[in-house]
Amino acid sequence: MARPEIECKTLTPPPGLVLSQLPTLKGTVAAWDWLNKELGVAFRLNHVVTAQKRGELRSSIIRHTMYFSTQDLFDWVVAVVRAAHDKDDIKSLGRQRDC
Repeated sequence: MARPEIECKTLTPPPGLVLSQLPTLKGTVAAWDWLNKELGVAFRLNHVVTAQKRGELRSSIIRHTMYFSTQDLFDWVVAVVRAAHDKDDIKSLGRQRDC
């Protein structure tokens, strides 16, 4: 079964979900919990921790504590989805998409 085509412009937040650029989620567990509950994305906690350590997921250190913004979390999920689809495109079509 073919995977549905994803256009770059359709990757928007679900209706009713408001994103904030302010770092309001305190800690990696809170960020992971938001991804699972609000976006319905089933990432493992280790995936979030690793992405943050590698610099793939933006975070802010405020008074020795790591904080995340919902906008940065959403942007990271979109990047992960695009990378996965680009990887599939490269395997099946031998080209990268224009996203």
